[in-house]
Amino acid sequence: MLDALRLALVRRLETLASRINADPALPIETGKIDALRTQGNDLLEQGKLDEAENCFRQALTLKQDDTRLLVCLGYSSKEQGRLTEARIVPSIPPSRLQRCLRRTIC
Repeated sequence: MLDALRLALVRRLETLASRINADPALPIETGKIDALRTQGNDLLEQGKLDEAENCFRQALTLKQDDTRLLVCLGYSSKEQGRLTEARIVPSIPPSRLQRCLRRTIC
């Protein structure tokens, strides 16, 4: 069951990763996304993991392919002991993933 879920999530992340450079159909609210990411990181520092996760998930509804948000969500899941969920790794070239991670706050 978990393997099937993991496979489905990996496929979804691959799809999202392939669209990173595509022009979005709708304008992206980058200010709101950044504010939610910052709020989520602040909540992580306070140990409010559930609330932080909610911020990251809410921001992901605005921009589903934001690698930094996916990393923050994965970190939040890891800290909550949900290692299977946190372990999903997108099929992004390692050099590109490293660039994304360097820009990530969490």
